[in-house]
Amino acid sequence: MIGGDDEGVKKALPLLGCFSSKCEHLGEAGAGQHTKAANQIMISSTMLGTCEALIYGHKAGLELDKLIELLGGGGAGSFTLTKLGPRMLRRDFDPGFYVEHFVKDLGIALEEGRKMGVSLPSTALANEFYVAMIAQG
Repeated sequence: MIGGDDEGVKKALPLLGCFSSKCEHLGEAGAGQHTKAANQIMISSTMLGTCEALIYGHKAGLELDKLIELLGGGGAGSFTLTKLGPRMLRRDFDPGFYVEHFVKDLGIALEEGRKMGVSLPSTALANEFYVAMIAQG
């Protein structure tokens, strides 16, 4: 997720390659941050939907391992479902990313959306859940 002029990006790529196996130049300065914001927007609601689907499946008496496998191969498939879903079933809640950082990122995305005149209601709702998570410890 790189933004900047072509020359600067070309100079920085060898160093950036040390931190990431995939480095993609997406445009001028700021494009990388906007790409990260789009990523966080998608993750925020996907995580909530995954949790709700697993709770629903559990209450419906479904075999959750099979549910994850089946849904993961279709339109509902995502990294969150196929990689983090099994961790949830094992009750492995070790953080992969701190919620405080996630809320910061969502705040940036929501602010940038406001500046562009873009309404992000599901992101705003998801952000409230993550803020509540922080408040509850």
